[in-house]
Amino acid sequence: MERELGWWRKYVFSTDHKVIGIQYAISGLVFLFFGFCLMMMMRWQLAYPGKPLPIIGKLFGSSMPGGVMTPDFYNSLGAMHGTIMVFLGIIPVAFAGFGNHIVPLQIGAPDMAFPKVNMFGYWALVIGAVTLLASFFLPTGAAASGWSSYTPLADIAQLGHGHAILTGQSFWLIGIVFLATSSVLGSINFITTIVQLRAPGMTWMRLPFFVWTEFVAGFLLLLAFPPMEAGTIMQLMDRIAGTSFYLPSGLVVNGQQMLVAGGGSPLLWQHLFWFLIHPEVYVLVLPAMGIVAEIVANNTRKPLYGYRGMVFSALISSGASSTAKKSTTTHGKPPRWSGPRLRRRRTEILQSRLLCIADPTITASAGRRRISARRTRPLLRQRKKRPSPDRSRPHKFTVGKGQGRMWI
Repeated sequence: MERELGWWRKYVFSTDHKVIGIQYAISGLVFLFFGFCLMMMMRWQLAYPGKPLPIIGKLFGSSMPGGVMTPDFYNSLGAMHGTIMVFLGIIPVAFAGFGNHIVPLQIGAPDMAFPKVNMFGYWALVIGAVTLLASFFLPTGAAASGWSSYTPLADIAQLGHGHAILTGQSFWLIGIVFLATSSVLGSINFITTIVQLRAPGMTWMRLPFFVWTEFVAGFLLLLAFPPMEAGTIMQLMDRIAGTSFYLPSGLVVNGQQMLVAGGGSPLLWQHLFWFLIHPEVYVLVLPAMGIVAEIVANNTRKPLYGYRGMVFSALISSGASSTAKKSTTTHGKPPRWSGPRLRRRRTEILQSRLLCIADPTITASAGRRRISARRTRPLLRQRKKRPSPDRSRPHKFTVGKGQGRMWI
């Protein structure tokens, strides 16, 4: 008999995919609300410039003396708003939250392929979020170089105020490293789960469209996040270790030439950054499209029309990172395994799992065979051998307009 897990292990440091999905979703919604509040503060400044912000204006100390927003703090709000909405809001909710909770259920998997890696991915997100939010309480304030952190401005921003690592811009870079690690771990987990843990008979063209969108989004994140994570570490080294990955030779700041090794390229960061952010558009929209498609198919009680066209459209358009539209009007028949046959197969898998839970001595394969036998047994009864006809009895036949009798 398995020992029941404690509260912390069950709800906080859980490895269950449903609990982790709920954790991602709740955290993402909280951060979305926080990012919305930052945006409203910016709107206040635009609507009433130079006037103190009521109630919460005095909570930010030197960043808002007397409740009046300073230009640097306004820049910090813009940078943190964009970062929080993309990296802490939409990705955790759309990709990780719904994906963790729904994908294993739709493909018939008992859990994600790597449950502990799944847990580590969520807590890497939490560490990155705490690091980003902690930057508001540093003497230099939060990062103020925009959510894209363009170099060489981001390399030299807020330097000269104590140690370079204890600045808002450095905290922003550290937080992005943890957020990128979280996304990479989640992508590996999703791809492995969909490839390896599909139920027997669940071929690629039987997958629900939402699973396809998560699969494609996972590949995009896995390909795009590592280059940006490496570029983020390089930018952090420029700030705290004296390297010059993004600092060119002869850079003049405040009328004085910086003493750096030089040879760096500011455009290198832009290439690495947009190598992630451009495919990020599809990471944000694909899960939403999958959710809408599943809701429509479920409520109309019909197979998703143009399923194959939508799948190939998602693969091609996301692979090219272009603006190709998703095809919903592809001609042809619905997928062969959609509809009653797929629903019957899912029902068999669910019944076999319930049977295994009720009797732990039954293996998964034995449970499937027993459920399959239950389904086919009534059909065998109906297919009993018909009695051979009595050939001694007469049979009517018609010849022309009259009727006669023939003995067979």
